[in-house]
Amino acid sequence: MKTIFSCCLLSGLLFASSGCQKCEEAPAVTSESCASDKQPVKTVTNVEGTIGFEPALQQYYVRRVIPGTYDSVDFGMLCGTLPTNLQRVGNQVLFSGTYKPYDKQPPLGPAGRTFYYLEVTKALVQKKDE
Repeated sequence: MKTIFSCCLLSGLLFASSGCQKCEEAPAVTSESCASDKQPVKTVTNVEGTIGFEPALQQYYVRRVIPGTYDSVDFGMLCGTLPTNLQRVGNQVLFSGTYKPYDKQPPLGPAGRTFYYLEVTKALVQKKDE
């Protein structure tokens, strides 16, 4: 009986401390196109990613792990003036957009990373309430 009570108590504490998530819609990022003269490589709709910043390039990106793989990651480099919530490193985002060929030397890193320019048409940033 004590074991069941302990499990219930621990589960309740974990649930109470986890906080709830809400989404905040970001305005479309349409101020500047990184590769307006390039043809789209692929388009995505409502996929999950994480906001990051590449110091060597001084550029924000959306990192997306490709489902069904263990080492394939797309880095969508963002251009232009970004909304504040797309400049918070570590934020999870549900986004739609178009990937275009990346024409700069990508930073060194592990295999499986592919760099693109990303033109975001919709972004829902998930924020955690504390």
